[in-house]
Amino acid sequence: MPREGEKHPTFKHIIIAGIVLAGVAIPGIAQARQPEPPAHQYRYQVATLPPPTLLSAPRCASACARAIARTEASAVSEAEAAAPVPTATPEPWPTIEVRPGDTLSDLAAWFGLTLDELAAANGIYDVSQIGIGDVLAIPISSSQFLLPPEPVLVPIETPTPAAVVLEPEPAPPAQPSFVSAPAAGAEEAIAAICALPWPCEQMVSIARCESGLRPWAYNSRGYYGLFQINFAFEGWDNPWTNARVAYETKYVPAAAKGDPYSPWPVCRWH
Repeated sequence: MPREGEKHPTFKHIIIAGIVLAGVAIPGIAQARQPEPPAHQYRYQVATLPPPTLLSAPRCASACARAIARTEASAVSEAEAAAPVPTATPEPWPTIEVRPGDTLSDLAAWFGLTLDELAAANGIYDVSQIGIGDVLAIPISSSQFLLPPEPVLVPIETPTPAAVVLEPEPAPPAQPSFVSAPAAGAEEAIAAICALPWPCEQMVSIARCESGLRPWAYNSRGYYGLFQINFAFEGWDNPWTNARVAYETKYVPAAAKGDPYSPWPVCRWH
Protein backbone atom coordinates (compact mmCIF):
# COMPACT_ATOMS: atom_id res chain seq x y z
CA MET A 1 0.00 0.00 0.00
CA PRO A 2 1.33 3.44 -0.67
CA ARG A 3 2.08 5.68 2.13
CA GLU A 4 0.37 8.92 2.75
CA GLY A 5 1.54 11.48 0.33
CA GLU A 6 2.89 8.96 -2.13
CA LYS A 7 1.34 8.67 -5.49
CA HIS A 8 -0.06 5.46 -6.69
CA PRO A 9 1.80 3.98 -9.71
CA THR A 10 -0.17 4.21 -12.82
CA PHE A 11 -0.43 1.61 -15.57
CA LYS A 12 1.98 3.62 -17.63
CA HIS A 13 4.68 3.42 -15.00
CA ILE A 14 4.15 -0.29 -14.67
CA ILE A 15 4.64 -0.85 -18.38
CA ILE A 16 7.89 1.17 -18.49
CA ALA A 17 9.27 -0.67 -15.49
CA GLY A 18 8.49 -3.98 -17.11
CA ILE A 19 10.27 -3.04 -20.25
CA VAL A 20 13.35 -1.96 -18.30
CA LEU A 21 13.38 -5.16 -16.31
CA ALA A 22 12.96 -7.19 -19.46
CA GLY A 23 15.98 -5.48 -21.06
CA VAL A 24 18.14 -6.06 -17.99
CA ALA A 25 17.08 -9.56 -17.17
CA ILE A 26 16.98 -10.98 -20.66
CA PRO A 27 19.68 -9.21 -22.71
CA GLY A 28 19.83 -12.07 -25.20
CA ILE A 29 16.30 -11.29 -26.25
CA ALA A 30 17.30 -7.75 -27.21
CA GLN A 31 20.32 -9.02 -29.05
CA ALA A 32 18.37 -11.66 -30.89
CA ARG A 33 16.10 -8.99 -32.31
CA GLN A 34 19.01 -7.21 -34.02
CA PRO A 35 19.04 -7.73 -37.80
CA GLU A 36 21.48 -10.32 -39.17
CA PRO A 37 24.27 -9.15 -41.45
CA PRO A 38 23.97 -10.02 -45.18
CA ALA A 39 25.34 -13.39 -46.20
CA HIS A 40 27.95 -11.89 -48.63
CA GLN A 41 29.94 -10.52 -45.70
CA TYR A 42 31.11 -14.08 -44.97
CA ARG A 43 32.02 -14.95 -48.54
CA TYR A 44 35.74 -14.20 -48.14
CA GLN A 45 37.97 -15.18 -45.29
CA VAL A 46 41.44 -13.88 -44.57
CA ALA A 47 44.01 -16.62 -45.16
CA THR A 48 46.27 -17.24 -42.31
CA LEU A 49 49.91 -17.54 -43.23
CA PRO A 50 52.27 -19.81 -41.36
CA PRO A 51 54.86 -17.99 -39.32
CA PRO A 52 58.12 -17.30 -41.20
CA THR A 53 60.87 -19.80 -40.70
CA LEU A 54 64.39 -18.63 -40.18
CA LEU A 55 67.15 -20.21 -42.27
CA SER A 56 70.22 -21.42 -40.59
CA ALA A 57 73.42 -19.49 -41.19
CA PRO A 58 75.05 -21.97 -43.65
CA ARG A 59 71.83 -22.42 -45.57
CA CYS A 60 71.29 -18.67 -45.80
CA ALA A 61 74.82 -18.10 -47.06
CA SER A 62 74.44 -20.73 -49.77
CA ALA A 63 71.09 -19.40 -50.91
CA CYS A 64 72.35 -15.82 -50.92
CA ALA A 65 75.43 -16.83 -52.92
CA ARG A 66 73.28 -18.53 -55.54
CA ALA A 67 71.04 -15.46 -55.77
CA ILE A 68 74.05 -13.16 -56.14
CA ALA A 69 75.56 -15.47 -58.78
CA ARG A 70 72.32 -15.47 -60.75
CA THR A 71 72.16 -11.68 -60.56
CA GLU A 72 75.76 -11.29 -61.69
CA ALA A 73 75.28 -13.79 -64.54
CA SER A 74 72.18 -11.91 -65.68
CA ALA A 75 74.07 -8.61 -65.59
CA VAL A 76 76.97 -10.11 -67.59
CA SER A 77 74.64 -11.55 -70.23
CA GLU A 78 72.87 -8.21 -70.57
CA ALA A 79 76.23 -6.44 -70.94
CA GLU A 80 77.36 -8.93 -73.56
CA ALA A 81 74.13 -8.48 -75.49
CA ALA A 82 74.52 -4.69 -75.39
CA ALA A 83 78.20 -4.76 -76.36
CA PRO A 84 78.90 -4.38 -80.15
CA VAL A 85 79.85 -7.56 -81.92
CA PRO A 86 83.37 -7.20 -83.35
CA THR A 87 83.49 -7.72 -87.11
CA ALA A 88 86.15 -9.98 -88.52
CA THR A 89 88.65 -8.37 -90.87
CA PRO A 90 88.14 -9.89 -94.35
CA GLU A 91 91.08 -11.84 -95.69
CA PRO A 92 92.72 -10.05 -98.65
CA TRP A 93 92.42 -11.74 -102.04
CA PRO A 94 95.56 -13.18 -103.62
CA THR A 95 96.86 -11.45 -106.75
CA ILE A 96 98.57 -12.52 -109.96
CA GLU A 97 100.57 -10.57 -112.52
CA VAL A 98 99.49 -10.99 -116.12
CA ARG A 99 102.14 -12.83 -118.14
CA PRO A 100 102.63 -13.01 -121.90
CA GLY A 101 99.92 -15.27 -123.30
CA ASP A 102 97.54 -14.92 -120.32
CA THR A 103 93.91 -14.14 -121.09
CA LEU A 104 91.16 -13.22 -118.68
CA SER A 105 89.04 -16.20 -119.72
CA ASP A 106 91.92 -18.66 -119.21
CA LEU A 107 92.69 -17.28 -115.74
CA ALA A 108 89.02 -17.39 -114.73
CA ALA A 109 88.74 -21.03 -115.84
CA TRP A 110 91.91 -21.97 -113.94
CA PHE A 111 90.66 -20.53 -110.64
CA GLY A 112 87.12 -21.93 -111.06
CA LEU A 113 85.52 -18.55 -111.69
CA THR A 114 83.36 -17.16 -114.44
CA LEU A 115 84.67 -14.48 -116.73
CA ASP A 116 82.15 -11.97 -115.31
CA GLU A 117 83.18 -12.71 -111.71
CA LEU A 118 86.86 -12.13 -112.39
CA ALA A 119 86.15 -8.99 -114.44
CA ALA A 120 83.82 -7.56 -111.76
CA ALA A 121 86.39 -8.20 -108.98
CA ASN A 122 88.93 -6.07 -110.88
CA GLY A 123 86.56 -3.43 -112.31
CA ILE A 124 87.22 -4.49 -115.90
CA TYR A 125 84.56 -3.51 -118.45
CA ASP A 126 86.35 -4.61 -121.63
CA VAL A 127 87.71 -8.13 -121.07
CA SER A 128 90.13 -7.75 -123.98
CA GLN A 129 91.84 -4.73 -122.41
CA ILE A 130 94.41 -6.41 -120.15
CA GLY A 131 98.11 -6.02 -120.66
CA ILE A 132 101.28 -7.79 -119.65
CA GLY A 133 102.26 -6.74 -116.12
CA ASP A 134 98.74 -5.87 -114.95
CA VAL A 135 98.00 -7.13 -111.42
CA LEU A 136 94.68 -8.96 -111.07
CA ALA A 137 92.93 -9.77 -107.78
CA ILE A 138 91.60 -13.34 -107.62
CA PRO A 139 88.38 -13.48 -105.48
CA ILE A 140 89.24 -16.72 -103.65
CA SER A 141 90.90 -17.53 -100.33
CA SER A 142 94.68 -17.75 -100.13
CA SER A 143 94.47 -21.45 -99.27
CA GLN A 144 92.78 -22.15 -102.63
CA PHE A 145 95.25 -20.09 -104.67
CA LEU A 146 97.52 -22.02 -107.01
CA LEU A 147 99.62 -20.26 -109.63
CA PRO A 148 98.66 -21.42 -113.14
CA PRO A 149 101.40 -22.79 -115.40
CA GLU A 150 103.17 -20.54 -117.86
CA PRO A 151 101.07 -20.06 -121.00
CA VAL A 152 102.40 -21.63 -124.16
CA LEU A 153 103.16 -19.02 -126.78
CA VAL A 154 102.47 -20.07 -130.35
CA PRO A 155 104.51 -18.09 -132.85
CA ILE A 156 102.42 -16.28 -135.37
CA GLU A 157 103.56 -16.81 -138.91
CA THR A 158 103.41 -13.70 -140.98
CA PRO A 159 102.61 -14.55 -144.60
CA THR A 160 105.11 -13.29 -147.07
CA PRO A 161 103.41 -10.92 -149.47
CA ALA A 162 103.45 -11.97 -153.06
CA ALA A 163 105.79 -10.11 -155.28
CA VAL A 164 104.06 -7.34 -157.13
CA VAL A 165 105.05 -7.09 -160.74
CA LEU A 166 104.70 -3.58 -161.98
CA GLU A 167 104.10 -3.25 -165.64
CA PRO A 168 105.99 -0.41 -167.27
CA GLU A 169 103.87 2.53 -168.18
CA PRO A 170 103.49 3.06 -171.89
CA ALA A 171 105.66 5.82 -173.20
CA PRO A 172 103.65 8.86 -174.22
CA PRO A 173 103.71 9.72 -177.87
CA ALA A 174 106.17 12.30 -178.97
CA GLN A 175 104.98 15.82 -178.47
CA PRO A 176 104.20 17.65 -181.69
CA SER A 177 106.40 20.49 -182.77
CA PHE A 178 104.21 23.46 -183.55
CA VAL A 179 105.47 25.25 -186.60
CA SER A 180 103.82 27.83 -188.75
CA ALA A 181 104.46 25.96 -192.00
CA PRO A 182 101.81 23.37 -192.84
CA ALA A 183 102.89 19.79 -192.31
CA ALA A 184 102.21 16.87 -194.52
CA GLY A 185 98.48 16.22 -194.76
CA ALA A 186 97.57 19.79 -193.92
CA GLU A 187 95.35 19.95 -196.99
CA GLU A 188 93.13 17.19 -195.59
CA ALA A 189 92.97 18.95 -192.22
CA ILE A 190 91.91 22.21 -193.88
CA ALA A 191 89.27 20.36 -195.90
CA ALA A 192 87.90 18.75 -192.74
CA ILE A 193 87.74 22.12 -190.96
CA CYS A 194 86.06 23.97 -193.79
CA ALA A 195 83.42 21.25 -194.23
CA LEU A 196 81.72 22.43 -191.01
CA PRO A 197 79.36 25.45 -190.64
CA TRP A 198 81.71 27.77 -188.75
CA PRO A 199 84.09 30.49 -189.97
CA CYS A 200 86.58 28.47 -192.08
CA GLU A 201 89.54 30.84 -192.09
CA GLN A 202 89.30 31.66 -188.37
CA MET A 203 89.09 27.99 -187.36
CA VAL A 204 92.00 27.00 -189.70
CA SER A 205 94.08 29.70 -187.99
CA ILE A 206 93.14 28.34 -184.56
CA ALA A 207 93.97 24.74 -185.58
CA ARG A 208 97.32 25.85 -187.04
CA CYS A 209 98.13 27.52 -183.68
CA GLU A 210 96.95 24.56 -181.57
CA SER A 211 98.48 21.62 -183.48
CA GLY A 212 100.30 22.93 -186.54
CA LEU A 213 97.47 21.28 -188.54
CA ARG A 214 98.79 17.87 -187.41
CA PRO A 215 95.84 15.54 -186.63
CA TRP A 216 98.04 13.21 -184.55
CA ALA A 217 99.31 15.97 -182.25
CA TYR A 218 99.26 14.96 -178.55
CA ASN A 219 100.15 16.90 -175.39
CA SER A 220 101.12 14.99 -172.22
CA ARG A 221 98.90 17.27 -170.15
CA GLY A 222 95.89 15.62 -171.83
CA TYR A 223 95.14 17.46 -175.06
CA TYR A 224 94.40 15.54 -178.26
CA GLY A 225 94.39 16.05 -182.03
CA LEU A 226 93.84 18.86 -184.46
CA PHE A 227 92.08 21.25 -182.07
CA GLN A 228 93.82 19.88 -178.89
CA ILE A 229 90.58 18.79 -177.21
CA ASN A 230 91.04 18.21 -173.45
CA PHE A 231 89.68 14.63 -173.35
CA ALA A 232 90.39 11.44 -175.23
CA PHE A 233 87.89 9.86 -177.60
CA GLU A 234 87.94 7.30 -180.33
CA GLY A 235 89.38 8.65 -183.60
CA TRP A 236 90.89 11.73 -181.97
CA ASP A 237 93.84 11.56 -184.44
CA ASN A 238 91.52 11.65 -187.48
CA PRO A 239 91.15 15.26 -188.74
CA TRP A 240 87.50 14.84 -189.75
CA THR A 241 86.56 13.27 -186.37
CA ASN A 242 88.58 15.79 -184.37
CA ALA A 243 87.10 18.76 -186.25
CA ARG A 244 83.53 17.44 -185.77
CA VAL A 245 84.02 16.87 -182.00
CA ALA A 246 85.54 20.34 -181.67
CA TYR A 247 82.54 21.86 -183.45
CA GLU A 248 79.87 19.95 -181.42
CA THR A 249 81.41 20.00 -177.90
CA LYS A 250 83.38 23.26 -177.95
CA TYR A 251 82.30 25.73 -180.61
CA VAL A 252 78.49 25.33 -180.51
CA PRO A 253 78.11 25.50 -176.64
CA ALA A 254 80.47 28.50 -176.51
CA ALA A 255 78.56 30.25 -179.30
CA ALA A 256 75.33 29.75 -177.31
CA LYS A 257 76.98 31.69 -174.47
CA GLY A 258 78.03 34.51 -176.80
CA ASP A 259 81.72 33.74 -177.48
CA PRO A 260 82.31 30.76 -179.82
CA TYR A 261 86.13 31.11 -179.68
CA SER A 262 86.41 31.01 -175.85
CA PRO A 263 87.51 27.28 -175.77
CA TRP A 264 90.79 28.47 -177.41
CA PRO A 265 91.69 31.60 -175.40
CA VAL A 266 95.31 31.86 -176.65
CA CYS A 267 95.05 30.80 -180.28
CA ARG A 268 91.89 32.76 -181.04
CA TRP A 269 94.06 35.85 -181.79
CA HIS A 270 96.37 34.17 -184.30
